[in-house]
Amino acid sequence: MDILAAHAARHPDRPALIEGERAWSWSELVERRDRLGNALVDLGLEPGAHAIVYAGNSLEHYLAGTGGTTNSLKYCSNLARFCRR
Repeated sequence: MDILAAHAARHPDRPALIEGERAWSWSELVERRDRLGNALVDLGLEPGAHAIVYAGNSLEHYLAGTGGTTNSLKYCSNLARFCRR
């Protein structure tokens, strides 16, 4: 179990991410992350593949950064300072 899933198991309804008036609980974050990661694999990305995300600073941008990690995808943000190599 990864750290996000472990935290979601302990505190499923606590806020994980907040952006203005929007908030996702830990369980929502993990569910969305896993769904996105599986969708990327369904689209043909394989472990080790690079996924580039072009998005503003938002809940969805954070989600994109965590979504591929469940399937060993590499993430690179359009915000260069956050690019993982």
